[in-house]
Amino acid sequence: MKNLGNLYLENLGIKDSELTVDTLNAIVNAHLSNYSFNNLEVLLNKGEILSLELEDLYKKVVTSRDGGYCFEHNKLVYYVLKDLGFDATSYLGRVVYGRDVDAPRTHRTTIVKVENAEYLLDVGFGPYSPMCIIPLSGETVVDPCGTTYRVVKKNEREFQLEALRDGEYFTLYVFDLGIYQESDYMVANYYTNTYHGSKFVNELIVSIKKDGTIYLVSNFLFSKLLNGEREDFEIDTADKMSEILKDFFDLETDVQKVKSLLDAYLDSL
Repeated sequence: MKNLGNLYLENLGIKDSELTVDTLNAIVNAHLSNYSFNNLEVLLNKGEILSLELEDLYKKVVTSRDGGYCFEHNKLVYYVLKDLGFDATSYLGRVVYGRDVDAPRTHRTTIVKVENAEYLLDVGFGPYSPMCIIPLSGETVVDPCGTTYRVVKKNEREFQLEALRDGEYFTLYVFDLGIYQESDYMVANYYTNTYHGSKFVNELIVSIKKDGTIYLVSNFLFSKLLNGEREDFEIDTADKMSEILKDFFDLETDVQKVKSLLDAYLDSL
């Protein structure tokens, strides 16, 4: 896709394209503030495999602002970074959420080398996505939403992203520095998109992070998280869900399709 990096920056209103830490942080912050993380397309079009073609991702995430999940967001930004001239490499991770489990590699993330250091950059981990890049050195970083993150090196090839929760560090996912190709991400995307045990084919997840606040829809519960405080609101109608998706996430939805999600959710209770 021609001129991908500049088109992307222009859409987000970012003028600086220098190969610096500041530019990367500006990209992460703007991306997470403008483009929602969600699995609406997976739930509303069950059986259809999400396209990972770069042109389709740009149209969906940037032009239409329909958002997506990790294989969409992180692939798009990876190629944006490469087009801008950054030294970026993509990897697969295992999402564990603090558990000692045999988890498959179902998360795409990115490492960027800049200013003589390496950083984790992840715009596709929903409400837990750091709003800034995280150094692989182990240094702790507090993002604009007030969450403390660090990357811990487990051994020569394995790392884990951790977030501070209730005074203790909580492992979000583990990743290794293996060699991955786009075909590996296609297989992982297929699994995530279709496997009956995948979280993304069973639960609605929508999030966006802006102005220090995390906005989250988990099934039919809407939450606002600010400064460690959380407000929860039950969503009991399709009209209300569509209104919330539009007002807080800039997502246009078909009310009848949303109603089908609500009906399926209520039937599962």
